[in-house]
Amino acid sequence: MKISCSDVIRREIERHTEVGEALARVPLGRLAPDDLVIGLMRNRLLETDCRMNGWIMEGFPRNAAQATAMVSLGFEPSHVFFLNASDALVYSRLEERRMDPFTGKFYSSFIPPPSDEIRLRLIKDPADEPDVIKIRLRQYKENSTALMAEF
Repeated sequence: MKISCSDVIRREIERHTEVGEALARVPLGRLAPDDLVIGLMRNRLLETDCRMNGWIMEGFPRNAAQATAMVSLGFEPSHVFFLNASDALVYSRLEERRMDPFTGKFYSSFIPPPSDEIRLRLIKDPADEPDVIKIRLRQYKENSTALMAEF
């Protein structure tokens, strides 16, 4: 199962749970509190589909504390990949990315929407604004070296 941390957080916010309400108050571009994210990801990895089929996580862990916590909970990945891209490429890709507000799926010139109906309802995710991307890139750079050392 491909598990996207952002999707797990979005789902929790949409369900208006106590954790979702707390996550909804996190400013755009800022990392959600480790304890909330670790708990959500732990719960997601305990679901039947992940236990039966294994998992691939995207966007998690984002820092060494999250990595350490997941390993201590018994969720140790067999492989870890770190993708490198220039800041310019990241800005370019996110500038053109659009989201389907009904499904939460993202589309771009690399992954075009399957129909005109979907194409016409696409919106730009506020998290893809340049000021937010700048914050996210800075956090990635601050956390990546320690995170890589965990694996």
